Amino acid sequence: MPELESPTVSRRNAHFFVSAGPITSRLAYLIVIPLCSIVLLQAACSSSGSSNQGTQPPKLTYSATTVVSTKGTAITPDTPSNSGGAVSSYAVTPTLPSGLSLDTSTGIISGTPTVVAAQATYTVTGTNSGGSSSVGITITVNDLPPAGLSYSTNPATYSAAAAITPNLPSWSSSGGTPTSFASQEALPQGLVLDPATGILSGTPAVQSSQTSYTITASNSGGSTNATLVLTILPQAPYIASQPANQYVGSGISTYFSVSAGGGGILTYQWYKNGAAISASNSNVYQTPVLSSTDNGEQFYVSVSDNYNRSVTSNTATLTIKGVSGTFVNTGTPNVARECNSATLLQNGKVLIAGGRDGNALLDSAEIYDPSTSTFTPTGSMAASRCGHSATLLANGKVLVAGGYTSGSTGGFPSLSTAELYDPSTGKFTATGSLVTGRSGHSATLLTSGKVLLAGGDNSNDGFTNVTLASAELYDPVAGTFSSTGALNTARSAPAVLLTNGKVLVPGGFSLTTGALSSAELYDPTAATFSLTGSLSTARSGHTATTLQNGKVLVAGGNNDGGVTFLTSAELYDPSAGTFSPTGSMNNGRENQTATLLSSGQVLIIGGNVEAIAQQSLDMTELYDSTSGVFIFNSATNSSRVMATATLLTNGQVLVTGQETPAIGANPYPAELYHP
Repeated sequence: MPELESPTVSRRNAHFFVSAGPITSRLAYLIVIPLCSIVLLQAACSSSGSSNQGTQPPKLTYSATTVVSTKGTAITPDTPSNSGGAVSSYAVTPTLPSGLSLDTSTGIISGTPTVVAAQATYTVTGTNSGGSSSVGITITVNDLPPAGLSYSTNPATYSAAAAITPNLPSWSSSGGTPTSFASQEALPQGLVLDPATGILSGTPAVQSSQTSYTITASNSGGSTNATLVLTILPQAPYIASQPANQYVGSGISTYFSVSAGGGGILTYQWYKNGAAISASNSNVYQTPVLSSTDNGEQFYVSVSDNYNRSVTSNTATLTIKGVSGTFVNTGTPNVARECNSATLLQNGKVLIAGGRDGNALLDSAEIYDPSTSTFTPTGSMAASRCGHSATLLANGKVLVAGGYTSGSTGGFPSLSTAELYDPSTGKFTATGSLVTGRSGHSATLLTSGKVLLAGGDNSNDGFTNVTLASAELYDPVAGTFSSTGALNTARSAPAVLLTNGKVLVPGGFSLTTGALSSAELYDPTAATFSLTGSLSTARSGHTATTLQNGKVLVAGGNNDGGVTFLTSAELYDPSAGTFSPTGSMNNGRENQTATLLSSGQVLIIGGNVEAIAQQSLDMTELYDSTSGVFIFNSATNSSRVMATATLLTNGQVLVTGQETPAIGANPYPAELYHP
């Protein structure tokens, strides 16, 4: 027999049993017995396999793996299918949105979502003894679309330049809550729609006609629209400046005024003591001639427009205080002049000297005689001059010093010459020359009889100017000028003699720094200037007047280069060396005159005026030092700018001079003020 080959077993994981007996012949028997068929080895076979070898793990699918639902609406139950072993339990992670649930026995997802949920994947796992199977399900819960959008004010009418009351949206509870808002059209300039809250707010910038705007409110479920109708009217009436309380002397009428604005056509209705005043459709109301019985009357105005909008002013009170003086025309000067000087002579007459007629500088002079109300030419000065000083000396002569004149090559150079006018001869004669040519300076007669000239401007060539800090003294006995202590700050400012013999120089103007608030005192004994208390307000072009009580009234001027004029006034107390506010003028003024009357009141006339009622240069007022108020007074007969006011020996005030825009202007008649 052929020899048998050893058997080759290729069956994996099979166990074989081979007889151990000797092979007695070349023919042997190989017995192959599966190990697991042997009962004795049953235990060994079970220990290497699963006890649930017959249970298959689940194989899950779901009817929907993407679920998009709406808050408050039941979903279609999402049911699983299983092609594997039976599932013993189901679980899901993470937790389903509120209102949805997983049946752990059947695996069905069902319910009504109660919250909005962003798209997310939820893993459902089915498990049995053979294993588990998982399925990812994407679930989104959208909100209900908004519904019933509306606005608290619709249609809405607003006014340009006025902040609106916020316009609030609302919506129906049957829909969802909006999460964003937008306008489909560009809103009127200045109005803003809050994209988160839908609130309309802001300040409309310009007028616009009635227009519809589509406002869209949206959330994850959808959107809804509302039509918002807006109209922007012109700016509503407003009060820019209120009527002012007034103190008025009886015997004249006065004005109450308001400055109002707005985009519509404005009308005015004035009221006196609460009753409407007929025929008063103006921003200015002029009263009838007043008497003492009008004291305490109250006035206000209602300003309306053609859109039925209105605004009411503050109430202004009228106080009757004393009796107004009167202005009466007197003789007419021979020449129209501005920036001239006027000096009361010891004989009661007034010397009018120099000045300017248009751009023509004058050397002429004339005398006003109160007894005849006439102007008579007198001797001429050796030099034409403007912006000079004229000071009555103790010997009765008048020192005319400095100023500016017409240059030979053009411009207006400063003068260093000085002249003396002798009333007995009616002639001017030269006297000593100033140390420094100056114009716009102050000149103060000291108790010693000398004259202090301080500050001002200097121009050597007539074109380039500098402000001076230097000062000098004129000695009438020697007829000479000599330097004295200099100002601490260069300035062109008024100066007044105090009752203690010192000289106060308050405020003024510097070409380098503008209006000044500092003030200085000149001490004739020490021949020096020292700083004293400062003004509350920097000012130039103001007046300074020593009152009968020794204090100094500083009034008006400007502090912005002449753009606006000041109404404010201050009092300087020499004993304390300080300034304190006092009542304000009724009109802002600069370059006005201020004359101390024998009554102790100060008469304010002319200048550049910003009036309470109208741009008028003829309005005057009185400062009452007892009560510290300015009293609205009668008007001059002619407007006065760059004029002079001279207190006469009879207590009347001579007013002369005028602005002369052209050479050869007709002179205004002079006026006498009768207190």
